[in-house]
Amino acid sequence: SASLIMDIIMENTFGGTGQEKEADGYRTSMKEVKHNKSYDLGELLTRVISLSCFNFVVEPIKLLLEERITLKIQNKLDELLRRFSLGIYKNEDSTKQDMLVLCFELFKESEKDFTSHRREPTMKDSEKHFLVQLSSKSQRVVNENSVYVDTFQRLSLELLRTTLNKNPNFINAECLSGFIPFFEVALESENEAVITSALKILEKTIHVDFDSEGDIFKSAARKCLNIIKNFPSTESEIVQSCFKYLSVVI
Repeated sequence: SASLIMDIIMENTFGGTGQEKEADGYRTSMKEVKHNKSYDLGELLTRVISLSCFNFVVEPIKLLLEERITLKIQNKLDELLRRFSLGIYKNEDSTKQDMLVLCFELFKESEKDFTSHRREPTMKDSEKHFLVQLSSKSQRVVNENSVYVDTFQRLSLELLRTTLNKNPNFINAECLSGFIPFFEVALESENEAVITSALKILEKTIHVDFDSEGDIFKSAARKCLNIIKNFPSTESEIVQSCFKYLSVVI
């Protein structure tokens, strides 16, 4: 089942099994064992899975992101999500409008309220006198869960971009108007990859006449100008995406 396959992928990539295989002293007579096949398996799974069962893919990712993760784990997760996107592109269900619903729900997941799931340690009045409150509770929650938020926003936008590449008939106001608030949120993200994903979608949908307050395309252009102005290098992916977007707008 999809659930069992995801358990194997997560254990082999992020669990003790994966760590053992990466150990320098790991010895095996099987040449293929040390190479992590889980990325291939993840791509194959998302290629054949029904969209109605996609929650079996998402739930283990959610559990992982609810913990503090290292940069190494983050890089592994980025690669796994990239392979998921490649698999979805070849999935037969990706031609259905249900794919748009999935992208919408994934972005909504990034708006999860974490405050109800956290218990702040209680502090006596006598102790508060000696402690410096360096940050507010809300700021701590934002910082601690930024990886969770960024991951689901990026996954949603990358799958949406994949869907639009495969289904140009979805590039219209009727299908995409509901995503406008998400694009606005993404453009204000602190994560460069999220902004880049949003710009790539807006570049593709530049000719769509969205009947909404404000102009998302002008907002994106202003964002691009600010990024180019303040970024130290013009060779980075986000700056190159900004240049490309502005060239399409102009």
